[in-house]
Amino acid sequence: MPDLRRLPLPQDGWTVRAMGGEGSPLVGSREIAAGPFMQASIHAVLAHAGVQQPWKGERAELDSEWVGRTEWTFAREIEVPPKDDGNHCVLFIDVVDGPCEVLLGGVSLGTHASEHIPFEARVPDSLRGRLATVELRFKAPVSELLRWQSMLGERPVNGDWLPFSFARSAACGFGWDWGPRVAGVGFYGARFDCWDSRRITGISVAQRWNDDGSVTVRVTPQGDFDAAQLVSIVREREGTQRVECDARGEATIRPTRVWTTWDRAGDGALNAGVWWNAMVGVRDEKGAFKPIATARFAPRRIELDTAADSIGRRFAFKLNGAPIFARGANLIPPLLGTRHEHDWIGEMRRYRDTGFNMVRVWGGGNYLPDAFYEACDELGILVWQDFMFACAT
Repeated sequence: MPDLRRLPLPQDGWTVRAMGGEGSPLVGSREIAAGPFMQASIHAVLAHAGVQQPWKGERAELDSEWVGRTEWTFAREIEVPPKDDGNHCVLFIDVVDGPCEVLLGGVSLGTHASEHIPFEARVPDSLRGRLATVELRFKAPVSELLRWQSMLGERPVNGDWLPFSFARSAACGFGWDWGPRVAGVGFYGARFDCWDSRRITGISVAQRWNDDGSVTVRVTPQGDFDAAQLVSIVREREGTQRVECDARGEATIRPTRVWTTWDRAGDGALNAGVWWNAMVGVRDEKGAFKPIATARFAPRRIELDTAADSIGRRFAFKLNGAPIFARGANLIPPLLGTRHEHDWIGEMRRYRDTGFNMVRVWGGGNYLPDAFYEACDELGILVWQDFMFACAT
């Protein structure tokens, strides 16, 4: 059996109910079928059911405000993985948008209040291998904002926007100059993770450039494991360098090529031969390395130049020691609680064809999926990454 089994929850068969707040009289106590979905947004559910379409009509924004002042519950009966799938089991949800309590088989697994941090909770052994109903009970997001504001005091906002700084959700859902004020709730990417001895959910790679031109790479696995049993190795994909990390997870490499933006690539193939693998695994009984998880990276040196100049201090970027003129635009999220689900290579190729060598992930929206960052890496585009509270006041 593999170390980790990921078992997605079904995308169909979900139901939604209004459980309280302003919306209850409008939808009553009826059960609304959510229909198949990749991402469960209350606005998409209501539009599919013919209840409300917040993008249709001159009063659509005003007529949809009750949605954010209503408590909603998403529910579905599911089969909880048995012990045969792994001794350990958690319910993992990539995104929970809105203040929420998560229940399984009537057992509260915990509460969650941040769209930007995944939800994860252990599944009780008593539920393993049984049919049980999973419920996501959302509080009314606008009512919660106003409750926090009444306790902590008002904060400045522009125009008639809601006090989004009290929410750990995409700020633009509560009003922005380019989008409507249509707060909602929803979730995305629900699954069970099951394993026996170890679970590696991801690998982060950090680079520290040294004065002699070498690079110290730190490889950090995430998950549930005994760190003493793991081995990390950094290996050149198209070369011969292969270095085992020390006890701190660090290895020093001497790259012969470095990553650059598409506009500096010249006539040759873009970033040919720059890629490395950071691998985390174990040694078998014969001492051979067996990788469990791998992350791709390319050496590059990004610096912010703040040296004094004639009018104060600079704010300029250097890439691999040379100044670079950044050309790009903001990337904002889709509206109404949906999330980017498309061909990121195609999307970012259009950015590149426009002449952009940098894209800013705007701080009033969402963190983007790995596929976005991988596409930017592949196409030679720098990413200016905002923290998601950067636009809160």
